[in-house]
Amino acid sequence: MFEPGCAVLSIGSTRLDLRELDVAPFRRAAAVVVDHSDQVQAESGDVAAALDGTSDHPEDLVTVLDLPGHTAIADSERNLFVFKSVGTIIQDSRWPRPS
Repeated sequence: MFEPGCAVLSIGSTRLDLRELDVAPFRRAAAVVVDHSDQVQAESGDVAAALDGTSDHPEDLVTVLDLPGHTAIADSERNLFVFKSVGTIIQDSRWPRPS
């Protein structure tokens, strides 16, 4: 149901028995960006299901800090960007706070 080139933002479901997304968006993802790879795998039911149900590997998860400045979508089947967050400290500590 997602148009090619969409960014899918999934923030929450921080238990392995909960899911916000099925595996289809992960299979279509040109990049799966996460806040913290180990923590997302330990706390995200949708990431766990996607890694278990596809040929994707945990090393394919890209952390926010390792994200290149621009990632192109070159594959017609892998045409989404997925951001999965379980709410780590990086989201609170790296950005300027309002004065």
